[in-house]
Amino acid sequence: MRKPIPLIVALSVPLALALPAQSAKADERPQVLPMSAKLRDRLARLYEREHNPGHYRRLVVEAQGAHYGRVGRHYYAVLALWYRDSPARNTDAGTAFTKQAPKGRWNVSMVDGAYDPCARPVPEALMRAWHMRVADC
Repeated sequence: MRKPIPLIVALSVPLALALPAQSAKADERPQVLPMSAKLRDRLARLYEREHNPGHYRRLVVEAQGAHYGRVGRHYYAVLALWYRDSPARNTDAGTAFTKQAPKGRWNVSMVDGAYDPCARPVPEALMRAWHMRVADC
């Protein structure tokens, strides 16, 4: 004759099976991360290397409005970058960056317009966590 399974064991098995699914969902929640001066500078240099045609020299990297975060294993950043010696100045100068994993390489994903509420350079939930406007466009 089999012994009855204690109630605590019977209840913990379904809970243990449900934990991986819940932690996967928790990983998909947006996480706002602090943007260091070092990261801001590294992203600005990446932008400058890949998107400056060479005739502008006075890059402005604004600390205000700099956003950094992640959703799952994907990392996102948005910076206000513009050239003081450009005729366009800082009109709509939001630049977006992405990387696929903690040790991944940053890429410029949007050169201009990342602060536009219709642009959605990152997942909408992260934009909202950053207190950025999102519009139905």
